[in-house]
Amino acid sequence: MTALARWPHLETLLLAYLHQDFDLEYDGTPEGSINGFGHDEDVEYVRRAASEARSLAVSESDEALRQRMTEAQVAYAYWADGWSDAAWLEFVASRLEAIVQRRAGR
Repeated sequence: MTALARWPHLETLLLAYLHQDFDLEYDGTPEGSINGFGHDEDVEYVRRAASEARSLAVSESDEALRQRMTEAQVAYAYWADGWSDAAWLEFVASRLEAIVQRRAGR
């Protein structure tokens, strides 16, 4: 069981889209990878990933979140870009929710 197994939709984004070479895909940014996930995956899958990101952001301390991300081998070092762990997950959730709304025509 991985460190993110309880959040399988979010795990897909973090490990399959923000992998070690994410900067070579989409527009070379973490936001580009998030957008790619949001458009590549089924809308309900994206909605669940957003919900999982928001849930995880409020369920653990930043220290516990960093440990979880390290154990899961998340490649993107968001903390190096100035994000706290919870703030970054909230950002991910917000971006995904906006994509879901656009795709649903709202």
